[in-house]
Amino acid sequence: MNKKFIITADDFGISPGVNDAIIKTYNKGNLTHASIMTNMKYFDDAIRKKKKHAKNLNIGLHFNLTTGKALSDKNKINYFADKNGHFKHSFIGLLLLPLYKNIKKLQQQIEIELDNQINYCLQNNIKLSHLDSHKHIHTIPWIFPVILKLSKKYGIPRIRIINEKILKTFFLKKDLTLLFSSSILKYIILKSIYHFNKYKTDVYFFSILYSCKINKNIIQKISDPKNFNYMEIMLHPGIHEIDKKIDFEYTEKYHLLTDYRKREFEILLDLKKVNSIFK
Repeated sequence: MNKKFIITADDFGISPGVNDAIIKTYNKGNLTHASIMTNMKYFDDAIRKKKKHAKNLNIGLHFNLTTGKALSDKNKINYFADKNGHFKHSFIGLLLLPLYKNIKKLQQQIEIELDNQINYCLQNNIKLSHLDSHKHIHTIPWIFPVILKLSKKYGIPRIRIINEKILKTFFLKKDLTLLFSSSILKYIILKSIYHFNKYKTDVYFFSILYSCKINKNIIQKISDPKNFNYMEIMLHPGIHEIDKKIDFEYTEKYHLLTDYRKREFEILLDLKKVNSIFK
């Protein structure tokens, strides 16, 4: 494997179809990392399959504050969890929360939940290789200091930073529709946050502009990042045939059954080997 490339599958633990897709693509040789969601129903399934079939797969925490049920006592994180303990905010909701809530109290509650999610991995003998998040909420400026604090406390060596360069990505395909897609708004928000946080990393991140739209040709055109030691490529593989049979408790089932998860799973299976693609 060319050491410059980190190929990460997000949402490990969210469903059995995603779990199986991650294990299969890792064993094909086309996946180096997975980011796990500790509060999801299929976390235990993910851990069991990783230990049995993918012992050397690097695992990071996919910190979650938007989907499913919190690990913490709902009364200790009442700014984020409803009366049933389920998370109640979207990315934008979290971004704007300090406008009408005390930021110190918000950060105290964030720290409680983040600490619990990290420790749940450690209790399951998972040494965390990195930290990122569902919906990229860890980058939100008032949340990011808590991320930094606990990553240092637990010795987590890498935090995902959204530093993708728009022109570098655009010239991979020169697709003008990219400039008018919803991904552009996401990119503008996350790149603005990146500049606000002023956190430097030696890892270049790729996939915000092509999030859920990656195909084999795009992957094959990606080159070694200049001025960075590594490049991370984020994907969301899944297996529809498995997840169609599951009755999920949360409201994001449609995300699991979209074509992009199936397509990105098939792309990862179709590649001969990551180290033969990136030279």
